[in-house]
Amino acid sequence: ILAMLVFIAGSFLGAAAQSTETLLIARVGQGAAAGLVTPISMVVTAQVFPIQQRGMAMGLMGVGTILADDPSLTVRESRFEVGGRIRQPKIVVLDSSGRTPENARIFVSAGGVQIEAAEAGEQRVSLPALLERLGHAQFNEVLVEAGPTVVGAFLEAQLWDEMVLYLAPKFLGASARAMADFNITRMIDAFGAKIAATEMVGGDIRITLTRT
Repeated sequence: ILAMLVFIAGSFLGAAAQSTETLLIARVGQGAAAGLVTPISMVVTAQVFPIQQRGMAMGLMGVGTILADDPSLTVRESRFEVGGRIRQPKIVVLDSSGRTPENARIFVSAGGVQIEAAEAGEQRVSLPALLERLGHAQFNEVLVEAGPTVVGAFLEAQLWDEMVLYLAPKFLGASARAMADFNITRMIDAFGAKIAATEMVGGDIRITLTRT
């Protein structure tokens, strides 16, 4: 949440900058904040979900993440075996334009892949309707491992219960992708959360947030 607040503050400062020096400071702040957040894909699933529920977990992402990173989103470490096998989560891809490649690495997942497209006349998948369908299908956990568009949509709609952030001592420039894409220009409008837990993971910090 700190990285998000710093990035938003940098954006506001950059928009209001009256000099090159101020703009440079704002851009440095944005780059530092963006570099704090390093996503770790399905390792989060294995570490966050109770071992009895991993087979009922579902990973959700947008097609942009597949095109940019081509992740496999599989749990591979043997220490997460249950009954001698690793129960892979099912993967849902939000893709209203049919851009998911047939040879994408997600299709090797033993948990299965489900492509979701928007309803006729709509540009994007309705997230509340999607989550309702998944609930009826007996999925009790949904992990959103996605890019800024999908993450931003979930945050704006308040469709989240818990967020896991990994803060790494890395610095990126102004062109780095933001963690979430939504239009907030005032600090008073920023999303809030409660820090539920912190833990060192190697040289990074894992912060678990819950809704306030």
